[in-house]
Amino acid sequence: MNARDEMLALFSGIRIINVDAPRAYNYKLTDFNKRRRSVTTSEDFYNLTNLSQRGGEALADEFRQIQDEAFKVQQEFYQVIKDAEAMGVPKRELRKINKGRISSKEFRKISRGKFIPAPYSKSRMKQRIKDAEKAHPDKSIDRRWVFPRSELNKVIREYRNKSLEPPKPIEEIDIEEESEIKVPKKQFQSRLNQPKMQTPPLPPTPAATAVSPRNTAVINPLSGLTRSETALLSPSEQEIARRT
Repeated sequence: MNARDEMLALFSGIRIINVDAPRAYNYKLTDFNKRRRSVTTSEDFYNLTNLSQRGGEALADEFRQIQDEAFKVQQEFYQVIKDAEAMGVPKRELRKINKGRISSKEFRKISRGKFIPAPYSKSRMKQRIKDAEKAHPDKSIDRRWVFPRSELNKVIREYRNKSLEPPKPIEEIDIEEESEIKVPKKQFQSRLNQPKMQTPPLPPTPAATAVSPRNTAVINPLSGLTRSETALLSPSEQEIARRT
């Protein structure tokens, strides 16, 4: 930051932060891939803990929880894409950064606000059946309980193409009920003949004050940052933004 920008921040409360949008997007893409892998490679989902209770529809409910986590990760990345585009980064530049890190098909669906359900591993589910039969050789294992294929596929259909667009806040509007009041004709005319009330002069309008653009945005009370700052600023840039 040069001296001119520092003086502006000192006297106006407005701090200028030069954001390298492509570099910020590259950082967020790395974070997206890391979080996505952590969701889809959950070891707990495939283990045999409480097998008598963790099968069939119960395992499908666990799979729904995985989808909820994956949805949150993709929704945040969708917002990153939209913020980058709003800052003037063309999609061809984003695709160039994506190369070898996220498929074109996946990027296209997420950028359009369509959720891609997290898949389950068929090989690991089949291995779960083998492990169950090995752990309980004296029992007849219900394979459809251990690997509820139809229930898991139903969950995927439930979540496929779910909108990643964040819900818009609903504004509360007070609606006063209007009632029709009939006034007698003579009483109405007498009211018209009443002298007009003197309206006192309005107080002088205060001078407009400058408002920092950042103060007009909604700031998360936990992070101390606006949505765009959280999405596109690096950790060091976020720290600078918190101090303004």
